Amino acid sequence: MENTKKIDFKAYYKSLKMKPTELRDHICEKLEISKETFYVKLRNNSFDYPQKVVIAQIIETPVEILFPENIAV
Repeated sequence: MENTKKIDFKAYYKSLKMKPTELRDHICEKLEISKETFYVKLRNNSFDYPQKVVIAQIIETPVEILFPENIAV
């Protein structure tokens, strides 16, 4: 198993040094959701798997790293 650092999307989003609003807007556009829906999903960690895949592609980070709770054992 790789020794990769795991960080969930919510923590990643909060840690951004760049403009998080640009990322949020890009995600909202790709997922076709409102800003309000984005924040509800972020707060509740309720993005569905296809949405998580899109977010991971935007950020260029594997889904397993951004959303570690999806890892099947």
